[in-house]
Amino acid sequence: MTAESKGKVERSVEVIKYGFWPGVHFTHLEDLNEQALTWCNRLNQKVHRTTRRVPLDLWVEEKLSPFPKDRNWERFGAEERRVSSDGFLSFDGVLYGLPSSPPMAGAMVQVQPPAPRATHLLPGALGRHPSGAATLG
Repeated sequence: MTAESKGKVERSVEVIKYGFWPGVHFTHLEDLNEQALTWCNRLNQKVHRTTRRVPLDLWVEEKLSPFPKDRNWERFGAEERRVSSDGFLSFDGVLYGLPSSPPMAGAMVQVQPPAPRATHLLPGALGRHPSGAATLG
């Protein structure tokens, strides 16, 4: 995260903390989620300060679609690691050996708990490495 992006992330937290959270009362998680969605939909119909555009208009214009439900939170738990020259990466204090094909030495990969796996995109290839294989302790 850069210093520039850090401020944007903190601003988003403030918007929720001071714009949505005060005065919220809910009986269960579904109730809270429904209230949050209603609030987001209302907020996303207002002109954005930076872009000077309505976010929902941009969403339609750019033909965006939601993440698949089964992978909705996956991107928040991933961490980037560089594969060492001998094909290992370190995660949570453990070294994991990666397959030699495709060659991944020096590549940046994303590792994600709770079951760490490395995901690396190469032209035409996606590799996944389950946490239990080739573990060095």
